[in-house]
Amino acid sequence: IIVSMPPTAWTSSNLLSYTVRPITPPPTNYGRIIATSQPQGAKVYLDNVYRGTTPLNLDKITAGQHHIKLAMAGYQDWSSYISVSPSRTTTVSADLIPFPVYGSISVYCNQGNAKIYLDGSYKKRTSANKSVEIKNVGEGFHELLITKEGYQDWINNIMVTPNQTYMVSAYLVPEINYGSIAVYCNVSGAKIFVNGTYKAASSSSQPKIIEELMEKDYEITLIKDGYRTWVEDVWVNAGDTTSIYVEMIEIEY
Repeated sequence: IIVSMPPTAWTSSNLLSYTVRPITPPPTNYGRIIATSQPQGAKVYLDNVYRGTTPLNLDKITAGQHHIKLAMAGYQDWSSYISVSPSRTTTVSADLIPFPVYGSISVYCNQGNAKIYLDGSYKKRTSANKSVEIKNVGEGFHELLITKEGYQDWINNIMVTPNQTYMVSAYLVPEINYGSIAVYCNVSGAKIFVNGTYKAASSSSQPKIIEELMEKDYEITLIKDGYRTWVEDVWVNAGDTTSIYVEMIEIEY
């Protein structure tokens, strides 16, 4: 540094030399890491060395690449490689993923070979002699459906808790689909028999409906004094009404 002096203070010399050197700050080879997580309280490992729990400030970290891992009970480990620069702060933020929590369902059914569906997905079939178990079912509410041809569906919402087995007892009820027969007759008062069992008397003004007949073939008989007996086989379809038209013929003496 050359400083001017007042004129009265000047002096002379036949030799003057000086050296100019730059002022260089000492090298900084460290950076900082700030580690946070959701939820907080995760253990922080830097290059496999435990350093504390989140939220955590790590000072004087050498510049370069480092491996960082966050671990917490009940959550999957989170890890990554990060690059630390001199005099800079590297921020690490991790959303920890919880481990899946499972339970199971034990299903007893009074019918074997029924299909079991969980939340709409087929799982297995029932056994009439023992319970069957559905494993690795996620925690929470689930829809359980048990179905078999010829039986009414069994359906229920169940709550599965971690590390517990939910016991289910399902009783399938036979599915009975009925049909009916509408008997139109030209005379009133004729006795209507279905497979030999009396059901009703005919009316000439309106049909007589015979209800709650299972799907199969029936023998229909109409009898009235002074008329010829009328007999015919009729097939009844479930959920349908079969109409028959009967013309009773009077007996001539």
